[in-house]
Amino acid sequence: MTNKLIIKDLCMRFGKLRVLSDISFEVKENEFVSIIGPSGCGKTTLLYLIQGLVKQTSGEVISVGKKGFVFQTHNLFPWKTIKENILVGPNKQSNADFILKNVGLEEFSDFYPEQVSEGMKQRAGIARCLAYNSDILLMDEPFCALDYLTKIKVQEFLLKLWKERKLTILFVTHDIEEAIKLSDKIVVLSKSPAKVMKLIEVDRNKSDTIREEVLNLIGKVQT
Repeated sequence: MTNKLIIKDLCMRFGKLRVLSDISFEVKENEFVSIIGPSGCGKTTLLYLIQGLVKQTSGEVISVGKKGFVFQTHNLFPWKTIKENILVGPNKQSNADFILKNVGLEEFSDFYPEQVSEGMKQRAGIARCLAYNSDILLMDEPFCALDYLTKIKVQEFLLKLWKERKLTILFVTHDIEEAIKLSDKIVVLSKSPAKVMKLIEVDRNKSDTIREEVLNLIGKVQT
């Protein structure tokens, strides 16, 4: 299995403030990797660096494939229909139709964002990335604003999509249960300036042990 992302000795400073310190890990093809850590430790900044939205102070990001970014909020244009939102950028009619069907929004293609549920809006945000033929999804707490039942449905949708389209996903979350449910591997970060405290391979038969380990690691840096 080849590496789709290699993060090597990544450091980030904003002036005198050091946010990330020597972050290194790898994400293999078709892996679902979650990043978890204390609030304000730099998880979102790390995703921005990997996507290339900001430039790191030092270190490197090596990616093999096309990256797409899914933000905390869907960022849909309210004056455009769901289909028109997906067409922003690639402008390929046949591709948009295929993607809409793929994410279960085919019947809502002519609806406006205010006419669909929050879960559908997030699915549309994911669909927009897929329309760019992205095979690597960087996701920044995309379900944090959803109610519990909607979150469960969209999580299941994402898992199905990940398996069917053989995506590689790097997923930031503050929710340990979500990380265990979705991930092959969990990257646990320390408080800022963030370092990788541990890489945990997820065995869902040992969910309680993993939960306790993550809680203990984060608890140590928060005290």
